[in-house]
Amino acid sequence: FDYVEIELRKVEQFYLRMERELERITIELEGDAQRLMLSPVSRANLEDFLRALRKRYTEHYLELAELHTYANLNYTGFEKIMKKHDKYSGKISKDRIMALVDASKFGHPSRLEDLLRRVEREFAGLFCSGMVNEAVQELRGALEELVIWERNTVWKDMLLEERRVHVMRTKKKGQETSADADHILKPLPLAVAILMFVFILAFPSAITNLLPTHHHFTSAEIGAAQRCLALVALVSTLWATEAVPLYVTSFAIFPLSVLLRVFINNDGSGTAATAIQAASLALDAMAASVLMLIIGGYSLAGALSKLAIDRAVAIYMMSQVRSTTQLLLMVMGLSVFLSMWISNVAAPVLLNSVVVTILRGVPASSLPLVRATLLGISVA
Repeated sequence: FDYVEIELRKVEQFYLRMERELERITIELEGDAQRLMLSPVSRANLEDFLRALRKRYTEHYLELAELHTYANLNYTGFEKIMKKHDKYSGKISKDRIMALVDASKFGHPSRLEDLLRRVEREFAGLFCSGMVNEAVQELRGALEELVIWERNTVWKDMLLEERRVHVMRTKKKGQETSADADHILKPLPLAVAILMFVFILAFPSAITNLLPTHHHFTSAEIGAAQRCLALVALVSTLWATEAVPLYVTSFAIFPLSVLLRVFINNDGSGTAATAIQAASLALDAMAASVLMLIIGGYSLAGALSKLAIDRAVAIYMMSQVRSTTQLLLMVMGLSVFLSMWISNVAAPVLLNSVVVTILRGVPASSLPLVRATLLGISVA
């Protein structure tokens, strides 16, 4: 276990060095804040200084949170390593090593947690009128929104996995999560959509009489058009307002189009299609070649993500480029290469998983690069 103890000392030395540096930055920020409050400056300059100081406090809080996560991940790593070792070797060594981990500074980062609370109090006093809860909410909101591990895709994937585990645990406790909130019905938009649907079905002449050429069609064609209009109004409203989950609306189109008999026979008779004929026509439309290409592209992209191939490709590409121009050219070249072998519709879909993984690693301020990359794929 000498190697484990060596690695343990390395982690602790790095943690202590970073903790001292972050404590120095905390003291420096507090001094800058005090000098700013005492120095006579104009209102415009004061607002600029406060804005810059607010940004520095937020970035410093993110650095403290990053080090705290580093300590927790290493603690969990040592614990899992020793658990696996005892499982496969039949020995009992975990308690001895974990006692060393518990005795280390990163095993119980109380000093770092004091720094976090200290920054929260300072931030509350400067920007939130002393309301610590409001300051904590703003700082942790920045922690969720900003990508603080911009150069490490693997690190971010680990955090995303931890977030998924947290969501699963929250669901087990019976608490409502953001994922559950997305599936809650919205009564008012749903009622409006249904009323529009019923109104068009009940009073079709109020709309069709406005059309100057409606006398040129048979009654069956006019009836099918009226029912189709009612279906379009219902689906459009549900999609626009998200009164129900989007996939529910999508899956409802097929049975509703058959039940409402919105299809006309193709034999020129102008009669409404039967249920069997309508189902066949609907399936033919849903199984169009372009749609199948898009679905196939998404399936391949999902397979790449499942097997972590997209991550491997993204990491390799990021390791080879030295500038944003090279990154853009490489993505466009990959798009051209894929378009040589598969459809132009499916190629961008297939590139989606790789490009999203690459763009995760760019700074949050690089919005022009994101736009240029997406436009470059379309052009290529």
